[in-house]
Amino acid sequence: MLTVEGPDDTVAVTAGRLLGIDHQGARTVSRWQIDNHLEGLSLSAGPYGVEKRMLDGLSATTYFFPDNKILAPRYLEASLRHLKRYSDLFGTYPFDGFAVVENFFPTGYGFPGYSLMGGRVLRLPFIPETSLPHEIVHSWRGNGVLVDVASGNWCEGLTSYTADYLIKEQASSHAAMDYRRQALRNYATLVSPATDFPLSRFRSRTDPATKAVGYDKSTMVFHMLRKEVGEDAFWASLRHFYGQFRFKHASWKDLQAHFEKQTGRSLDSFIGLPDRPEALRLFPRDLALAPKAFDAGGQHFDGSGDVLFAVARHPEHPGKNVALLHPLSTEAADQAALKIPHYGRYSYLAFSDGPNRIKGTWEVTDSPVMVRWEPGPTQ
Repeated sequence: MLTVEGPDDTVAVTAGRLLGIDHQGARTVSRWQIDNHLEGLSLSAGPYGVEKRMLDGLSATTYFFPDNKILAPRYLEASLRHLKRYSDLFGTYPFDGFAVVENFFPTGYGFPGYSLMGGRVLRLPFIPETSLPHEIVHSWRGNGVLVDVASGNWCEGLTSYTADYLIKEQASSHAAMDYRRQALRNYATLVSPATDFPLSRFRSRTDPATKAVGYDKSTMVFHMLRKEVGEDAFWASLRHFYGQFRFKHASWKDLQAHFEKQTGRSLDSFIGLPDRPEALRLFPRDLALAPKAFDAGGQHFDGSGDVLFAVARHPEHPGKNVALLHPLSTEAADQAALKIPHYGRYSYLAFSDGPNRIKGTWEVTDSPVMVRWEPGPTQ
């Protein structure tokens, strides 16, 4: 049990179950029971007004300063709604309750069982449907299942995908596509081949580029994984993963092993892409890519002004195309982008310092104008 004594009307909040708040003259005593395994103990205190609400065995509490007391009903309703939704999707909520706690700094910190948000942040009208569900999902990913940080922080990407992205997906297919497009745009704009790094090296975001890798790139990996294993297997695997690693440390390899166990298949080719990048598999074999070079049309390109652009039919989605743009610098991409629309008849293009160097079309293997006659049965 944790007992915190402070000045009058100063209430302490931590991870656990609140046993009581006693006002003893000029002092206030907050008593908490802490039963869950925690990596460290977080503690917040302030002149809080406390509001609590229950739903289906789940509890939500707000600890707000007097000026923001009017916001409590909205946050209590939203917290309980999100807790119920994610408990149904991920498994039993791992803590005694969830609290939204006000901070005098404009923060959005997630701790086991509560989120610490700045007063200005709390007053933003969209927070209960954006940042709040993200912090609540961290109860399952990062606080419920702990992260083996030494092998890579997987929980930020998975939380972004199963909270922020899922909200957009459930709103509409267009909103989901916009989210994915923005994630890819962030990664393409902020991360260069020289500054990119594998997800196994991501620890936490320290600038926009590391966020683009640890959040956006990771989000798209989980989206690809969901498409790879299928809807039912994806969500079932996450529920079983949470059940097995609740209050234990888990790594990327643990995630992979668990998905493989649940789906009965190896994901080595998906995780490692040992032969060719995922998108490159869709193109003929005469293309080859490296971080700072590429081969196309029998020629090698490795200059900072070189750009490869290729288009092909998607083999798994008839009627759809897939495009690949591989610039070796941002400046080269800007130059090529103005010229590519004028080469609509070609399958692939390579530019060097602006001018087009090669252009070509793939070998035709199937076409409506091609007819094949097979030998019929002999009499």
